[in-house]
Amino acid sequence: MVSVKTNARAWAAAALLGTALLAGPGLAQTSPQPQSPAAQAPARTKVAPGSGAQAARTYSTPERVEARIQDLHSKLAITQAQEPQWRQLAQTMRENAQAVESKAAEREKALQTMTVMDDLRSYEALAKVHAETMTKLVASFEPLYTAMSPEQKKRADAEFQGYRKRASNTQTQ
Repeated sequence: MVSVKTNARAWAAAALLGTALLAGPGLAQTSPQPQSPAAQAPARTKVAPGSGAQAARTYSTPERVEARIQDLHSKLAITQAQEPQWRQLAQTMRENAQAVESKAAEREKALQTMTVMDDLRSYEALAKVHAETMTKLVASFEPLYTAMSPEQKKRADAEFQGYRKRASNTQTQ
C-alpha cells in the first residue's frame, strides 16, 4: 500500500508542474534548450530517492524564469503591439515563481522535523499557493493569447503541448 506521504509528494509534484509550465520547462525537459548560462542551470537539486529530502528542491530560480521569459518571447514572436500584455505576463511569471519557491523553501526548512500532519498541511499550503499562482497566470496570459495571431496561437499551443508531453514522460519514468 502506498503511504499518505508518497501520495502527497506525487500530487504536489504534479501540481507544481503547472507553475513550472511557464516558469521553467527544464524541470521535466529532456531535449536541449538554448545554451545561455541561465538555461544550463539545473532546475532542481538532485536528491537521493527515499531519502526524505525529495521535496527539498529548487523549482525555479530567477535566472531560469528569466531564461524562460526570453525563450517564450522569441518562440511566440511577440509583436510590438503585444508588448504591454507580454510585460504583464512576464511580471506574473516572476511573481508566481517567487511565491512557489518561497513556499517550497519554507517546507524544505521544516522537512526534517515534520510529522505526517505537518507534511500534509505543508502540501496543502503549497497547493493553495499553486492554485493562486495559476489563477494569476490565466488572468495575465488570456489577454496576450487573445491578441495573438492565429499563427502565434498555434505556436503557443504547440509549445505548451510539447511541455505537457515532456512532463508526462518524466513522471512515468
